[in-house]
Amino acid sequence: MYNTKRKFLRYNISHSFSYDCQKYFNLCVAEPNIIIFISGNILHFWNISTNKLWFRRGYTGNGIGHITKNPVFNHIAVGENGTKPPIIIYKWPSMDIVTILYNGTLKSYSHLTYSTDGLLLVSQGGHPDYTITLWDWQKSKIALKCKSYNRDVYNITMSSLLPGYFVTSGLGHIKFWKISETFTGLKLKGEIGRFGQTEISDIIGVYIMPDGKVVSGCEWGNILLWEEGLITLEICKKNRQPCHTKAITQFEYINGELISIGMDGWIRIWFYETIDQADYHTGERFLEIQPIYEYCINEGDEVMNSMLMCIRKQEPDNPESMFWYAQDGNGGIWLIDLHTSKAELPQKIFTCHAGVIADMDCATWGPFIVTLGKAGQMHIYNYIEKRLILAHNFNDIGSQIIWFPCQIEATGSTLACAFKSGVIRIITVAVSAANAVNNIHGDYIRLIQIVKPHKMAITVMSLNPSCSLLITGSEDSTVFNFTIIVTNTYPVIMPIGFIKVPSGVTCLAWKPQCEMTVLIGCSQGDCIEVTLPSTPQLYTIASYELVQCGSKVFKFHSVKSAIRNELIRLNREKKEKEKIAKKREEIAQLIVEDPEMKINEEALLINMEEEEPLPEIYIPKVPNKILIAQYINQYVIWLLMAGFDAGYIYEYPSPEINETSLEKPIKSTMIHDADDIEIRSCLFYKKKYLFLGMEHGQIRVCKLKPENYADLSDYWILSMHDNFNGCIPKIILSHNQTMLFTCGYDGNLFSYEINDDTPSEAIEFEIIKGILSLPYISIEDIEEIDHASLEEMIQQTERERVATLAKQSKHHTLQILSKLSEEYSNIMERNNALPKSHRITSEELELDLRITADLSKELETEMIIIREKLAFKVEKSKLRLQKLLKHFIQPIAHLPFAICKMSKPDNVVYSLRQHTLNIDVILPHIDTIKHVHAYRTPYIDAETNENSTMSEKMQHYEGNGGKMENEISTKQEQSVAVFLKGIDYKDTDSSLGIQLNQMLNKYNLRKTRLEQREKEWKIIYNEKPDKSINHMHDIFAIEEARKTIGDYKLKTSSTFNLLSEERDTLFSKYKQLLNCQKKIEKYAELKADRTQRRLSVLPEQIRACSDEEYEVLLLDEKFIEQAKISSEPLALFSVSERKLKIQSAARDMMSLRLNDDIDSLWEREMKTSRILYKIYKQDCILRYAATSCENLDKKLNKLEHDRLDIVAESININLFLLTLRQEYIILRECETKESILHDQVNCKLEEIATIRQKIQIITDKIDVKIKEIANLRNQIKNIFLEYMNKINDNKFRNFLHRIFKKKYKESKGEEEITTTTTETNSDDTNSIDTRESELVYFDENICPPGCDKKLYDLAFSMREKRYFCEHQIKDAQQIVETLHKEIQIETKKLKIIESNLKKNEDELNMFMLEKQKKLNNVDVTIIMKLHQLQYFEKSELSFKLHDCVLFDKNRLSKLYARIQELHKETLELHVKHKHARMHLQRIQLDCNHMRVNNNNLKNEIKLKIINKFGQNVSLNKLYETIIRRMVYDIKANLNETTMYFTKRIKHEKESYAEELVILNKLIREHTQKLSFLTILVEEQSKLQKLSKRHIMSDEEMLQLEEKYKSDIVKLERILENQTRQKYIFQNDIKNLKLKIKSQVNLVEGNDVQK
Repeated sequence: MYNTKRKFLRYNISHSFSYDCQKYFNLCVAEPNIIIFISGNILHFWNISTNKLWFRRGYTGNGIGHITKNPVFNHIAVGENGTKPPIIIYKWPSMDIVTILYNGTLKSYSHLTYSTDGLLLVSQGGHPDYTITLWDWQKSKIALKCKSYNRDVYNITMSSLLPGYFVTSGLGHIKFWKISETFTGLKLKGEIGRFGQTEISDIIGVYIMPDGKVVSGCEWGNILLWEEGLITLEICKKNRQPCHTKAITQFEYINGELISIGMDGWIRIWFYETIDQADYHTGERFLEIQPIYEYCINEGDEVMNSMLMCIRKQEPDNPESMFWYAQDGNGGIWLIDLHTSKAELPQKIFTCHAGVIADMDCATWGPFIVTLGKAGQMHIYNYIEKRLILAHNFNDIGSQIIWFPCQIEATGSTLACAFKSGVIRIITVAVSAANAVNNIHGDYIRLIQIVKPHKMAITVMSLNPSCSLLITGSEDSTVFNFTIIVTNTYPVIMPIGFIKVPSGVTCLAWKPQCEMTVLIGCSQGDCIEVTLPSTPQLYTIASYELVQCGSKVFKFHSVKSAIRNELIRLNREKKEKEKIAKKREEIAQLIVEDPEMKINEEALLINMEEEEPLPEIYIPKVPNKILIAQYINQYVIWLLMAGFDAGYIYEYPSPEINETSLEKPIKSTMIHDADDIEIRSCLFYKKKYLFLGMEHGQIRVCKLKPENYADLSDYWILSMHDNFNGCIPKIILSHNQTMLFTCGYDGNLFSYEINDDTPSEAIEFEIIKGILSLPYISIEDIEEIDHASLEEMIQQTERERVATLAKQSKHHTLQILSKLSEEYSNIMERNNALPKSHRITSEELELDLRITADLSKELETEMIIIREKLAFKVEKSKLRLQKLLKHFIQPIAHLPFAICKMSKPDNVVYSLRQHTLNIDVILPHIDTIKHVHAYRTPYIDAETNENSTMSEKMQHYEGNGGKMENEISTKQEQSVAVFLKGIDYKDTDSSLGIQLNQMLNKYNLRKTRLEQREKEWKIIYNEKPDKSINHMHDIFAIEEARKTIGDYKLKTSSTFNLLSEERDTLFSKYKQLLNCQKKIEKYAELKADRTQRRLSVLPEQIRACSDEEYEVLLLDEKFIEQAKISSEPLALFSVSERKLKIQSAARDMMSLRLNDDIDSLWEREMKTSRILYKIYKQDCILRYAATSCENLDKKLNKLEHDRLDIVAESININLFLLTLRQEYIILRECETKESILHDQVNCKLEEIATIRQKIQIITDKIDVKIKEIANLRNQIKNIFLEYMNKINDNKFRNFLHRIFKKKYKESKGEEEITTTTTETNSDDTNSIDTRESELVYFDENICPPGCDKKLYDLAFSMREKRYFCEHQIKDAQQIVETLHKEIQIETKKLKIIESNLKKNEDELNMFMLEKQKKLNNVDVTIIMKLHQLQYFEKSELSFKLHDCVLFDKNRLSKLYARIQELHKETLELHVKHKHARMHLQRIQLDCNHMRVNNNNLKNEIKLKIINKFGQNVSLNKLYETIIRRMVYDIKANLNETTMYFTKRIKHEKESYAEELVILNKLIREHTQKLSFLTILVEEQSKLQKLSKRHIMSDEEMLQLEEKYKSDIVKLERILENQTRQKYIFQNDIKNLKLKIKSQVNLVEGNDVQK
């Protein structure tokens, strides 16, 4: 990119020493010996056989995303980066452009791949669109296009055998694609992979197998097998070891072998058939297999393996070739041989940096450049020969490197390396020797000095111009100063000290003409200028901090937002001026066209558009860091900022000339076309050019103008490094300034040849002196991360010095105290030697009580401190003791002990370890289990529910029977005939009335008798048992028979009820556990009791009575000899228990024996008797001891036998307890799911019950409505009968009947008048006789002459009642229909819920079956004896005991007894059934006989009625006919009675009127008298008041009169004012009507208003 028209500096790329080795799949094989890879914006073509490397720049200059080769055609596809970048397909090897593909993505391409036939190209776009595009590259058009995913996609894998299938993978996802052909064209369908139980992982390596399955890698190194979008297996090595320790980047499949390439540097080969045939339906997600071959790619004995990013086959078309190129993310390219037999060792054919190159420097004496990467790799290159001569790895993160010039070290072989750990390593390198030998890993480096000045990462390091000082800046906000001491061998850096700065150091710059003054830039915008000392300071003994260094600080303030606002304002002003000028030109043109036209120019300009407000000024809350601080001259500083303030050069004056700190820069220069891009490095070339290293990998060359050094508008841009991660941290020149070098965060190192036409100045090169002799070994390196820094070391030394002085002082003080203590002791001894009265007391010796109190207080304080220090240890010891007691002592009830047998001491009887039952743990768990057990499902009480259902049905029928009785009683109460309503027949005194009463009584008695008989029949029918319902006693009997029938269902049987009450539950199992533990406790207590009882009978120790005389007599040798001959028991007394006393007594006796050797007879006799007594006593004691020992041994034997029985029983119980625990664990594991399934079933059952209840409620409502309809119809019928009875004898009967029967017709609209039509039923028409039908038609709206008006009105009123009932019937029918629809809807819901219930029940049954299978698989230990085995079949004895059934003998006996009982019950039931059949037959005969008699009686009654009345009539109807006749006669005789009573009523009314007139007269008289009396009383009260009042005087009367006069005057004025105001208002009204102005004076009006 150029922005110049003048002659400009040119530079061309000379060489590329590295490439982006950590970019996925950055390797392409063009030919077997030619590979292509990307380095920034450059394509590298490398011929391995000739070691020739050539380059080709990218098409767009914005970077290259990916390259790939067509498997069929000799084409290379290159995906560029930039704005809407193209894909360019070149022809190999001519590199002619075949086609260019556009509009595939917005910013960049992350991956390209071809289909197997080479006709389809698939491209994957990067951020922000992530578009996947399928290209028909031959037609240069897009076949399919869609968004792949919303995250980065690393890889696209096409299937080699399944056309149309491919897979994309990347950040946290994998997606499976299929291209399908439809009638509208190609369609692309993608399915995202679901990880399921596997953790979501980034996926790089993917391969589509021939059978359609997909294998992929993951972050933790295992192989994932995908099928239908799901993970079916996860393949790992034995013992769940991962296949690779890092992610798998690629897979290859060759001849049934799956090859996995991992970032851990291993290539492993797996036998795919083992993976394919694995049974993944068992539920096991992992498959453990071992690789059949594996290769490790590393360099000899290096600890760090390679990081394989991809491999490419050397000869893709040759299936027998197994040589592959491998891309190493740790820096390099490998040629590897994957032959399984006689494989060659991997060969590293290219070495480069792994990732970011942090810093570089050039030798000042030769064509060598050194680079240091963040991975700790240091490389030295010969840039003239364009080769790497030395590579070395540090076990640290690299940061800065400086190559010392020859003025520091004569041979120019010393380098200083700074690292993120805060360490500086000074090394010496034999560069010439390394350059002469082609061995990059030769032993040419020695570590000669190592220091750690900082606790955090070193960010910058610099030499001053005179090379006497070395300073480093760090993230710990310090700058450390070293002085360089030049020696005869190697230089040494000596620490001077450090200064503190406000924040982390980012850059350093030395001030021109001031070798000791440095400018420091910080991470929060602070800038410090400080002059450093060149020698160590005397005050830096205890700390290296240079507190006496004066510094000048100023802080950067953001002005970028203000500058942009100013630019916007100037731009708006410019546009505004242009608009005004244009407007004035238009005005001038109009004036020229029409000179007489007058135009207001100011008004037109005012109407211009209003300006928008300027944006608010933005200042970052946290100041941005200073990337570069550079002195332009001694007085001017340039600052280049990061973040928001990037893209400008800010100029500040030197703090030396500006005493007051400036808030804003004095000048800000915008970088053209890069006002938002950070500048990471800069370099001035010959004071004519400025090289800028940009954030996006661009090199910007600006030509400096002498007249304005801040004008950088003349520039040239070259894109070299990667545009996304190719930040350029440093730009340097070669030692002869003919070459330029740039390094980037993308791991690339470029060299450029500078073509400068201007005459170059003479450059003096340094010349090395002497020959380098490397030290024999390196010094010891720092490997600890937390190694102390220089400051920490000097502080530690100072602390140790102070501690030593304190120790010496303490020792001296202790010596003085010891001397004083000795003197005090001597004084106290002398004091104590004095008499008591002359002694000095302790109180007198004590100088001051306060001293003792103070010492005691200090002692107590120290004791408190000691206790606090030891509190943790004490508590720790207590906890340990508690844990030991809790584990060993507290769980057992008694301490164990042992008893040895007397006869056989080797036989020992041991006590049992009795464990206590932990109630505190068990009780809460019991409450929990009880709570769970309280949860009961409907399945447990299924039979109970059935019984309750039966009882409900019985109650329902009983309720219906009661309702029937009520209905019968109601009908009985309504026994009075309808036609007798309105007639008081009981009070009738005439003969017809008496006859009517008698006839009615007979009628009512007959009707009541018939109704009573009907009621009895209904009760009998209701008592008839329902065949569909079982009786309760039968149900209970069946249940009891089912339980006692002996049908024991095995738990392994398929017919076992898994939901019965007998099934194992968590509560029952835990109860068994508790019972088992109690049983163990009981046995242990029993053993302990027996042991205690045995111990209580142990014999006490018998004391041996000492007899010295007897013991002395035993010393007689003759007696001893005789005793030996005579009896053996005497030899037992040859040893005494008290040897010392015996020996003394023996000496005395020997002395006596010398005097008298001959015993007398008496002495011999006494001696013999005493010996015999002692022997007898000894025999008794021995016999007692032997008997006691025998008894004790017998008791111990019995105790041991009991103990063994208890132990055996305890072992059996423990085994049973183990079984219970296993079953309990199974039940506890299944508890949650079982509860969920039970809840589902219960929920469905509740829903079913709710719906059934709702249906029952709706059914009851329907029944109620049906009964209402029936009642309404009965009402209509009663209304009809009542009306017909009233008009039965009327001559207008048909006319009135027609009015009553007229049907109701609804109106169609609300406002229409209701119209009716006269319609008659066929029944009505038939009922009208022919004679009446010939009469004249009457209008129903007019009452015909002669017709009773009351009957005419009654017809309409009765018809309205009928209409009302019919409307109610219609409404009820509509409600019934709605309720029927609701029943249908609820029935459908019920069927759906029942089907769901069936599914849930099946799931529950399956789960219960699985749980029961697990319980059945638990082994149970049972001890049986041979007599307990019984074989029931007649065949030979089976030897397979595991096929037998263990059954309780008592239950078996009960079963045998139950068989006999069932046989007897069967015989009894047969007899009972036989008697019942006979009884039923007799009842049927009786019923037939009674039916025949009943028919005969009916026929007889019918004949008698026919004989008496001539026809078969109903007696009730006959009674009703007679009663009707009587009623008619009574009505006919009622006219005479009515006339009599009418005359009598008239007479009574006349007499009542006369009496009423008399009463009125009397009332008037009394009223007059009362009114006169009232007047008199009022006059009396007035007179009384007047008599009490005071008579007013004349003065009072005058005052009252004046008051009244003044009030009258006021009222007159008010009246006058109101009259005037009325006149004004009238005039106003008149004027308003006429719409004229008022002529009344306003002042007068105001006066009126006032």
